[in-house]
Amino acid sequence: MTTNTRLAATSSATASTWRPRLLTVLGAAAGAAVLFLAGKAVGVGLAVDQRDGKGPVDLALGGFIGSAAGAALLGWALLALLERFAPASARKIWTAVASVVLLASVALPFGVEATSGTKILLALAHLAVGLVVLLGLRRDAHPARG
Repeated sequence: MTTNTRLAATSSATASTWRPRLLTVLGAAAGAAVLFLAGKAVGVGLAVDQRDGKGPVDLALGGFIGSAAGAALLGWALLALLERFAPASARKIWTAVASVVLLASVALPFGVEATSGTKILLALAHLAVGLVVLLGLRRDAHPARG
């Protein structure tokens, strides 16, 4: 395979992967927004005290959306790096890392001072966003070659 052919194949693969990956980021953000709004609608008080001496902080819709999009973008960046530097095992490594991060993330809300409803909503948000990112980006990851 010539260098030009390799570059064309890489360029084509890059062009065909950014759209579904961007949709995954948007889906994660939308899922977080839906859960935030549903929580507010049923009366869940979204305030947490991180036990840092500053008192409770009200969570905002923008924070939910930004955190979800940021996590999805970080997942995308890791996947892109793995595809670049470890293409044969990128999907497998990424899936393992994403799974561990998802499991750890779901436990995080239980480490803050908040109502049970808030903790459950936060855990559900972490789970929903994590699953969207895990399944969305994994589906689009380049399979092992060779």
